[in-house]
Amino acid sequence: MQKAAESCSTSTCPLRKPCLILCGVLLLGVLALAGWYQLENMGGRKAWQRYARQADGWVDSVDSEDFAIPTSPERNYIWMKDVIPPPLADGENFAAHPYWQWQFTAASHPGGEYELARELSGEEKSQAERWIAFSAGAPKTSSGWAPSMEELRRADLAKFFNGGSGASGETAETAPTLEETLKLWDERLKPNQPLYEELRQYLKERPQCRYPIQYRQDNHGLFLNPLLPHLGALKGLAHYSMAFACIHLARGETEQAQEDILYMLDIADTLQREPFPISLRIRMNISEMALSVLWEGLEAGAWQAGQLRRFQERLGKVSFWNDLKLRLMGTRAAHNEELVGDLRWMEVLIHQVYGSPETSPGLEGRFKALKTRLRPIGWYYRELLEFNLMMDSMLNIFDDADRRYKPTELAETFKTLDYYTHPDLGAPHARLIRATEAVYGLEEGFLDAAYHQFLVQAAEVACALERYRLENERYPASLEALAERLPVEELPCDWVSALPPRIKLTDTGYLLWAPGWDRVDDGGVRAPASLPAAKGDWVWEIRR
Repeated sequence: MQKAAESCSTSTCPLRKPCLILCGVLLLGVLALAGWYQLENMGGRKAWQRYARQADGWVDSVDSEDFAIPTSPERNYIWMKDVIPPPLADGENFAAHPYWQWQFTAASHPGGEYELARELSGEEKSQAERWIAFSAGAPKTSSGWAPSMEELRRADLAKFFNGGSGASGETAETAPTLEETLKLWDERLKPNQPLYEELRQYLKERPQCRYPIQYRQDNHGLFLNPLLPHLGALKGLAHYSMAFACIHLARGETEQAQEDILYMLDIADTLQREPFPISLRIRMNISEMALSVLWEGLEAGAWQAGQLRRFQERLGKVSFWNDLKLRLMGTRAAHNEELVGDLRWMEVLIHQVYGSPETSPGLEGRFKALKTRLRPIGWYYRELLEFNLMMDSMLNIFDDADRRYKPTELAETFKTLDYYTHPDLGAPHARLIRATEAVYGLEEGFLDAAYHQFLVQAAEVACALERYRLENERYPASLEALAERLPVEELPCDWVSALPPRIKLTDTGYLLWAPGWDRVDDGGVRAPASLPAAKGDWVWEIRR
């Protein structure tokens, strides 16, 4: 036995050399793996840092007197500090009204507004109850409330008010007259009319607005979902304004109806510097409500020349162009700021789409969790970089000089996005793009903003057409005939074709239309309802 031990300790042991070779190979493998791991980390980190440095170099300092949405792809903001609107002094800020402070305070209270009101006493409790009653009493929309801007058919004002008053199942013989219905609405709205008028006067005195939104929060996940209670409250306020506008219009009180319509447009404009997709959506919804009542007055021939001129001037100032750009930058900045401090938090976003490894059963779950922990941090940097480059391509769609979408970039960008968002294609470093819910609705967002801008532009042209009709007792056969009422060089152009709307006279009025998202001119023919909104022309129609 001693001899065997001595023989194995010598260089002639047959196992020693293979063991040394194996250890050397393993050591080289570990070193190679460590080197590869380090190179992946360094490469990804440097690529991201180079991009972020370049982006920071594009951005000028932002202060309260020089806050502007970037007007070129060279100034595509990537941090929240650049997209958060600067604060305003209370004396200039519509959102300084106590009603808006209450909305945010109540929304953050664990028990909600009713529980918070119960905790108050005296004058504070009375004021809280007043605000709760105002929000709860806002008229709600329904299928019979307003003319559909998609179909553009005459609204039955009596049906509008009957449906809103809760009367249902009535026959033509038992339904109240329009004046009786208006009286019911007067009684319903009267208790909350003082606060409505107070908020309207407050906005006249303070046309600027910064709502007290908490843009930055400490806990993961909250940053991407900020508390926005003012949006629902603003829509409720717009419903009040729409109801008052329709009441005044039905009674022939066109001056009051005009003020209510303009108030709705002003309400919508308080949202134009918020970098959230939902803020843009609410702004467009409120603007559409204003347009529907304006359109109703056009069909009824209710507006006078001076009122039409005022509408036309106001509508010429409404644009969703910068809102859409800011929405994209806000989506990008929120993800950047959320992830750059803790890139592995990206896995939470990924798991929201693909399922968390920890919740997967058995060996599969443990394997996924281990793979997550072993992924080089450089890969996360590359995924964040790829996400930002994708957003850059989205922002490059905007042609600021001509205020239109670049057709080639539009097609290529969404073709690339379709590739990235298809998980079976295995696009490299695209997990964050696929996991970002806002990305999936981007093409619809571009389409929706362009369509709502067309409606605003069509309403502006319609006001000029109505002014022409009042002077000439007929509509012109071409928009060039509008002359100084709306000069040819000032005709608004849609964002897709970059052309002014077409006009076609009909037996009962006229059609204004644009080729729409597919850029195919169908002569003012809408697509069937069964087809997607991307098909068919966009149409504004007046039928008397």
